Amino acid sequence: MKFELKALRLFIVLSYLVIVSIAVSAQSPFSVETTKIDATVSQTENEGADTASDELDKIGWVRNDMGDKNGQFVVITRSTVNVRSGPGTGFSILQTSGRGEKYPLIREESGWYAMKIGTIDFESMAQAWLRNDMAVRVKKVISVIKDKVNLRSGPSTSHSIVGETMVGRTYPLIDTKNNWYRIALVSAEPFIPLSDPQELQAAQNDFTSAYGDYTRLVQEKGRSHSETQAALNRFRASYGVYSILAKGSQALKDVRATGQVDKIVIDKRNFTSTLYSNGKVVRIYPIAYGANPDAANKKAVGDKRTPEGAFEIINRAKNPTYKNIPGGAKNNPLGTRWMGLNTWKGSIGMHGTSAPSSIGSRASAGCVRMFTPDAEELFDMVRVSLPVIITSVKGYQQPEEPATRQEEKNEPQITEEPADEEPANEPETERVSPPERSAPESSSPKEPEKPKSFWDRISSFFGNLFS
Repeated sequence: MKFELKALRLFIVLSYLVIVSIAVSAQSPFSVETTKIDATVSQTENEGADTASDELDKIGWVRNDMGDKNGQFVVITRSTVNVRSGPGTGFSILQTSGRGEKYPLIREESGWYAMKIGTIDFESMAQAWLRNDMAVRVKKVISVIKDKVNLRSGPSTSHSIVGETMVGRTYPLIDTKNNWYRIALVSAEPFIPLSDPQELQAAQNDFTSAYGDYTRLVQEKGRSHSETQAALNRFRASYGVYSILAKGSQALKDVRATGQVDKIVIDKRNFTSTLYSNGKVVRIYPIAYGANPDAANKKAVGDKRTPEGAFEIINRAKNPTYKNIPGGAKNNPLGTRWMGLNTWKGSIGMHGTSAPSSIGSRASAGCVRMFTPDAEELFDMVRVSLPVIITSVKGYQQPEEPATRQEEKNEPQITEEPADEEPANEPETERVSPPERSAPESSSPKEPEKPKSFWDRISSFFGNLFS
């Protein structure tokens, strides 16, 4: 009897040790879930703390004859001084300041002082969320890299859609959460700091390399091929980074302050449009041009070629109408800006597009398409009579003499920046088919459901038993 009792006790002890050993080595399914949740919360809180602590300064500019530099400060010396958003009278007025007011000095530039006039209060602005794979981030600025991206009221697809944005738009970043960006619904351009020249050059090299791969694959394999689509993603991401840094470049700031632009060179071989000032590259834009596969010079109306040679801008229009499509409409094939050239009776020009997926390919009937935000940026820096050189697809050739004004005599004249006026002689180029719609972020595929393990089933059983 005593032997049986001892054996029973030994069996119980051994059984207990075996069960504990298995449980420890396998881990409880409940503790695993708790660990995952805690890690996720911690990561989210850290992200939020990181972005919230990185505040943006509100920068204002005054001419250096309106204030005195006193150590690390600027003291206003006039009774009423306009503080502007950039180093020039063409920039908007942010506020007025008076004699004796003192502001921290940030830097001097082109005869102007940049001063810290406060901290930007984004919390008082309209806000929205977008998923972070729809944009690229440089410090506290994001640039959208997909088209027709839904903006939502919260950081998930279960929140309501509050708007839509397009490739190339920039926004100030307020916060991050669960792989989503919270943004202020204003352009980030006034808040982009001065870019480091070496960082900008590296970003430009990355963009031109990725873009070259994409344009080559478009011609070799078509836009829908998997390799081409992967190259498209690389191109859009690298261009987003370059675009942000280019907007903060000293060269671009100087052009905006002085208006000094030499020319635009449209390279049909590389699918680019390059802005020059004082003999140097200021900005490179990706483009689309004439759909004719031989890419030669234009010979007749309707041959879908982009002319080659030396031209000039003869008119500019904001929100141009196109046939029965009103200016500024989402489906307007001209986007929101038009810059007409003195060729083919003014029917060829540079403009935005409702088909951004065509950028980097031969797609138009002769015009030069740009991402709409790029066309808006370029529009503000060019003038009527600015030279525009369109090179041969075979490489640079000495351009022909500018077209004479004889062909323009019967052309309707467009004054500077008209409201809701068509470009001269309806651009023949843009009989576009409906643009390809990129999949909205809400349509991303769900992860396949994994089969439940033994411990998951045990967990579910006891959870149901005691709930």
